Amino acid sequence: MNPIRRRSPSRSARGHIYDLSKIFRRLNGLYFDGQVRARLEWGRVISKRARRSREFGAYYYDERLIRIHPVLDQSWVPIHVVESILHHEMCHQVCQEQIVEGRRIIHTAEFRRKEREYSHHEEANAWLDQNLIQLLGPRKIPVPVRVIAKLPRQLRLL
Repeated sequence: MNPIRRRSPSRSARGHIYDLSKIFRRLNGLYFDGQVRARLEWGRVISKRARRSREFGAYYYDERLIRIHPVLDQSWVPIHVVESILHHEMCHQVCQEQIVEGRRIIHTAEFRRKEREYSHHEEANAWLDQNLIQLLGPRKIPVPVRVIAKLPRQLRLL
């Protein structure tokens, strides 16, 4: 078995609703002084039943590739949500990871500061929290009790 990760077939940055290239160029100019260089693509569409990941984007360092979850390419998803995810992945290229006590830290304090520079960061996170089930479907594994305890009383099912 070859340990080298194979490149995925080329996918487009142009979605049905959102063009990642246009969004990338705008964010790169506004927040990164045009310094981020990356290939962009929407991930492959998979059925709701097969979805396991709650990740909406990924940055592949070795390929300088940003891949965004295709569930975000829908007309009812606000553009600031797509921008926030793309901005987060762009931060990976400009913020250095750290090794602390042998552990690789990717989301450092510097990274979090840079991530919060996006003007709609909090709003986008709140929207994602409120719309997670509509985006990815219900969880297949039980929700921990500590999470249920944080829910408003009317939403608790247990």
